[in-house]
Amino acid sequence: MIILRLKDLNISMKSNNDNNIFFKYLKSEETRKFLIAPVINSYVTASILNLKWLSDVSFEDKIKVFGMCNIDKIVYPIDPNAFFGKDHPLSWNEEIIFNDGRIKIHKLTIGTPFGELNRTIKEIKGVSLIQTDSPIKEKDDLKKMIWWLKEARKYKDYIRIMYENFKNKIGVNDLLVFQAPLPFEIMWWIPREDAIFYSADWPDIFKEAGEQIMETQKCLIDAAIKGGANLVFFGSPGTELISEKIFLDYFLEPSRCLSELAKESNVLSIFHCCGKSKTWIDKGFINDINPDIFESLTPEPLGDISDENSYRKKLDKNICTRGGLSLEMLRIGNRNEIENSLMQIKKNYSDYKHMISGTCETLYGTPLGNINILSKIAERLEIRFG
Repeated sequence: MIILRLKDLNISMKSNNDNNIFFKYLKSEETRKFLIAPVINSYVTASILNLKWLSDVSFEDKIKVFGMCNIDKIVYPIDPNAFFGKDHPLSWNEEIIFNDGRIKIHKLTIGTPFGELNRTIKEIKGVSLIQTDSPIKEKDDLKKMIWWLKEARKYKDYIRIMYENFKNKIGVNDLLVFQAPLPFEIMWWIPREDAIFYSADWPDIFKEAGEQIMETQKCLIDAAIKGGANLVFFGSPGTELISEKIFLDYFLEPSRCLSELAKESNVLSIFHCCGKSKTWIDKGFINDINPDIFESLTPEPLGDISDENSYRKKLDKNICTRGGLSLEMLRIGNRNEIENSLMQIKKNYSDYKHMISGTCETLYGTPLGNINILSKIAERLEIRFG
């Protein structure tokens, strides 16, 4: 079990976000209106801008698409596996080892004193970008990762400057996200199901790796907030992938820590679970973590919430929820279907703070028109905040 409290991290940060629309909304007494905040990611950016390869999408491309959408902006600036820009010595060195015009295979390498870490990504033109080979395959690979984590703490100034550059490209009303994998997730470098076996097979070094991850997160979050980040993202799988015991042993305490860190720093926190989160809510885990934002109450069949309104009532009233939209409906639905969905969201989340979004990342092929319709209908229904 990993136990880390904020007092152990020696954090002392403050950030003024009082004029940001998200902070205003969360501090307000308004519960009849909502923010409109679907995820603008590489997938939807590529499809709207007609970029053929997802790997070609830049931060500037995402900002351009945000400018085309009349929504409240939550900006995820970089690949969450990357942490550093391509010019940094701790970043993944990338080469294309296969390209037939339809499929690319990317090989990514990090050199360490203990040998290389290697991963491969398969990219299908206009469709997907998926890791096919994890860098953590053997016990010794965790030693390489621990070296990387310790080295990463030396580059706080680099992270601060990088986030200052991001912040300068977005508006004062936008949320700039730092994505923080929790210890069990091993920097998001491995499939989550693999971590279950690693924690059992290599308990000592797995625990050490988790402790190093949290220590490094402290440094990087500190730097990112000083650079302008104002939302800390973290979360867990649902019960389709992990058990209650694993949640208690590996997710609950680090999540409490990051939520507390965000509050002490005057930034927001979001706890993400787009799978089966019913148990986490029934057991009171989400209320215990107390994030500013929880996403999401995923309905059946993708999730296990049969009644969004009744489960919204189980969450602390001060927690803002995010979600409610079917991603497939947003991709292919017509105006009437979108309006009916917003009316249902109004019914399910009335009297609570809520951000209208999909339950996870917006799908490739979601048309700009459907995203714009969200705001227009919400304004006509008088349910949009701001």
